[in-house]
Amino acid sequence: MHMPKSHHPIILLIDDDPQILKTVQEVLSLDLYQVHTAANGQEGIQAYETLKPDLVLCDVMLPDILGLDICRTIKQKNPCQLFVFMTSLGDETDQVVGLELGADDYLVKPFKIKTFRAKIHSLLRRLKQISAPSQQIHSPPIIQNNLRIDTSSYKACLSGQELSLTHKEFEVLAWLAAHPGQLFTRQQLLEQLWQEDLDVNDRAVDALIRRLREKLGDSVSEVQFIETVRGMGYRFKQNQL
Repeated sequence: MHMPKSHHPIILLIDDDPQILKTVQEVLSLDLYQVHTAANGQEGIQAYETLKPDLVLCDVMLPDILGLDICRTIKQKNPCQLFVFMTSLGDETDQVVGLELGADDYLVKPFKIKTFRAKIHSLLRRLKQISAPSQQIHSPPIIQNNLRIDTSSYKACLSGQELSLTHKEFEVLAWLAAHPGQLFTRQQLLEQLWQEDLDVNDRAVDALIRRLREKLGDSVSEVQFIETVRGMGYRFKQNQL
């Protein structure tokens, strides 16, 4: 997704609560984001096709289409689309399914405005870095066997083929690969990579790791990259040449 230098990021907000639409639009407009709203899923999908937004914020429970189905539809069209769920439900199953569908994050309402703004800013700053790699400070790639992870461009390639990863999947992979052989508990991964958003639970971490391992070609019988240490957590295998 391209974000020109003069471009104010476009955010599509999909929620059936008029107060949420009004409040979030006002808050994000303070940061010069172009915020467009939709009051139901059908409007949201139509608006997405027209706007091609940089970020989609979507409620899980909508009157016509589940937010999970909207995420699935959008991610099928554009796997790299930034997509964040908002919900008043603390349902672990929704979190797991949402992250398995490729959502980049999950916000449980009510959320603190300061934390909310910081999270949106962080996601869009990352997108800007990806869109303008020439302006970044170059970091050497992480290379483990036939896996190459370029943290400057947010790209990971396996045997020369670029992997289709969400932003959070990339961050988890890069973190583990940068610390080969080191065991991380689910809680440590949550604190390191989700930081202020600890509404996300450890089952969501398991779901994300499962997706990563599938994309890396790992299986229970043959682990090349990410090992599961039963009852403890995960670690990236030491480079074996």
